[in-house]
Amino acid sequence: MKSISEKTKYNNVVISLFREDDLFKAVAVRKSGNNFQLLWHKKVSAEQMGWNQFCEQIISSIETDQPVPLILGYDSNNVVFYNIEIPPAKGAQVDAIVKMQAERLLPLPIDQMKLAWRLNRWDGNKNAVTIAAARIDELNKFLLTTRFCQPNQIVLDCSALLKSWNVFFASKYATSKNLLLHVKANKMQVCLFESEHLIRGTSLSYKPEELSSPETVAMFINDFRDTLDDFGCAAISDVGIYVISEDEMVAENLVAVLSQHQINAEKALPGEQLLDSFKGCSCKLLAEFIVPIGLSLAGFDAETESLNLFEDIYQSPLKKSRTGKSAGQFLKLSLVAVVLLVVLVLVCFASDKMKLVQMKKYFNDADPNSNLAQLVEEQRLRKKIAAQKLPIIDLLTKINKDRQDTVLLNNFLFKKGLRSSITCQTKDSTEMAKFAKSLAKQRGISEVRIQSQAFDEKKKQLSFTITFHYRNFTKKKK
Repeated sequence: MKSISEKTKYNNVVISLFREDDLFKAVAVRKSGNNFQLLWHKKVSAEQMGWNQFCEQIISSIETDQPVPLILGYDSNNVVFYNIEIPPAKGAQVDAIVKMQAERLLPLPIDQMKLAWRLNRWDGNKNAVTIAAARIDELNKFLLTTRFCQPNQIVLDCSALLKSWNVFFASKYATSKNLLLHVKANKMQVCLFESEHLIRGTSLSYKPEELSSPETVAMFINDFRDTLDDFGCAAISDVGIYVISEDEMVAENLVAVLSQHQINAEKALPGEQLLDSFKGCSCKLLAEFIVPIGLSLAGFDAETESLNLFEDIYQSPLKKSRTGKSAGQFLKLSLVAVVLLVVLVLVCFASDKMKLVQMKKYFNDADPNSNLAQLVEEQRLRKKIAAQKLPIIDLLTKINKDRQDTVLLNNFLFKKGLRSSITCQTKDSTEMAKFAKSLAKQRGISEVRIQSQAFDEKKKQLSFTITFHYRNFTKKKK
C-alpha cells in the first residue's frame, strides 16, 4: 500500500475523514469499474490536532494537480431517528405530513431542528418513513469546526456503515433486517438496516472492558433489549445481529455475552470474493476503517445519502479543485473570512444584547400569572433543553408524549449516574397523579416517584417534583 505522501494519480479517487472517539481517521479509495482499491489509510490522536489541522495535513501532503473529492463523516450520536407511517401522498404533501408528525415527536420547536426523511416502502395503504433529526446549532457548530476542510459531502456515519455493509457483507447474510453492533473504544454504535436502507441508529455508552462485570453486563443486556424494542425488533428471530470490532477478541467476547442471554449474534465477516475485489483492504483494516471506507464508497454514489441533514445549510464546493498546492492559499482566504465573520457576529451580538435588555425589563414588569410570563418561562426552559445533548432530548420526547396541557414542565435535572428529576405545575393532585402514571408507562422510564408537592393558595397551582430512572443512563455502573 502506498504512503499518503507518495506520488499518486488521484483520478477516480475519494478521500474521507472521520473523527471516531479520540482518533481522526482518513482513507483514500480509488474506483475502477466495479472494483476498488484502498490507496492509503491514516489515523492520529485528536489530542494532537483538531479537524482543520488534520484536514490541512492530509490535503497538503497529496502530490497532485487534480481535484480530489473530500467526504466528512458526521457522528450519529448527535442525531435522533424516528420511524413513522403516513397515508399515501405525493410531492409536497409528503413533506408537509412528515413535518407535521415530526412536530409532535420533537420537544424542541421544529425551527430549531433540521430534519431529513426518506420513504422506505409503500404497501398501497401507507408509507413507512425514516426521519433523522439534529439540532441546527449542533450542525452549524460542526461546520464551524471543519470550516477549512470544505468537503464535497457530509455523510452520517450510520449511512457510511450501511454503505460498507452493502458492499462487503449484505450478499453473504440472507436476513432482510440486519442490526450491526459497531464496537468502538468508548461506546457501541447500533444501526438497523433493512432492504439496503438505514432505518434507525443509536449509541450505547459502554466500553468493551466494562463487560467484565456481571452487574454491568446485566445493565447492557437490558439496554440492548430496550433498543431492540425501540427499533421494532422485539421478535429477535426477525433480525440478524452482527458484531464488528477492530479487535477480534472484543467481537468474540460480545457475541458470547449476547449468546449467554439468549440473543443470537455472530461476528460480521466480509465475503471473501468481495474483499478480494477491494485491493489493499484486509479484514482487519476493514474493521478498523469501516466508517471512512464507507464514506469514500458513498462519495462514488450520489444517491447514497438521502438522509442529508446538511442540505440547505451547507453548499458543497463541487466546482473547486482541491489539491495539495492550493491548501496554503485556501487557508489564508479562510482566515480572512473567519475574521470578517467574527466582526459580523460581534456587531449582531451587541445589537441583540440591547434588545434583550429591553425585553427582559418588559417581561419582568409583567404579571407573573399572565400568559405572557408563562410563555417567557416556557421559552427559558426550551433554551435550557436546547443546550443539552440529544439523548436528553429523546428523554424529553417521552416525557412530553402523553403530557396534558394542564401540566406545565418548569425544570429538569439529568445527570449520568443520578436519578432524573422534573418539576412541574398543575391545578390539582389528580392531574399530578395522572401525569406520574403516564410517565411510568413510557419505555425506558422506571421507579417513578413523586418526591415532593406544594399547593400555592394564591395562584391555585400545585407544584410537584417527580424523580425516576431513565434506562441505565441514570444508574451507576458497578
